[in-house]
Amino acid sequence: MWAVVQIWVFVFNNIIPEETNLQKVAFPGLSFTRKVMLRSRKHGVGKQRSRQAEPTATSRGDHLYKFGYGLSYTTFACTNLSAKQNYATNAPINIAATVTNTGKYDGEEVVQLYIKHKNASVPVPPTSLKGFERISLKKGETKTVSFNLSSADFSIINNDGKQVVAAGEYEINIGGGQPGNHTIKKTIKLTGREIIIK
Repeated sequence: MWAVVQIWVFVFNNIIPEETNLQKVAFPGLSFTRKVMLRSRKHGVGKQRSRQAEPTATSRGDHLYKFGYGLSYTTFACTNLSAKQNYATNAPINIAATVTNTGKYDGEEVVQLYIKHKNASVPVPPTSLKGFERISLKKGETKTVSFNLSSADFSIINNDGKQVVAAGEYEINIGGGQPGNHTIKKTIKLTGREIIIK
């Protein structure tokens, strides 16, 4: 990971044209600011306003731009997340939610579903994308979006290098831009014996 970050630091500081208006760069859990370079068009003389470009760790899961970030002429609301409280570790899981166009114009939304392991026995990502669906909604229209998840969607790699599904609590997040405030979430529990995927 750090090797990738170091490559990007080099690219932003040395390769990207000096007049490019890029100041902040973010990776999941990391952010840094590059030095801002200004060039005089009249004299062709490079001037440098110094801002230290060393990567610095931020709070885990803190992103400069959220997944799904973008502009829209309308707004959407996600409600009524439908899921049972308990599932077996080897059972398929269907999760649904309703999405409403609450704005003044017709529009499209990409509804995303994320899973968060709440008590994993090994290090795992803060949240994982497990499904998405693009829908078109007229002004005031509501649609139901469903996601079919398998056991593998809840799997982790254990200390023995095996992909397994373990009993425990999992947080389901559904919304249009994540991680974010305009989402709905519910915690479900998987019960039963540990399942080995491969």
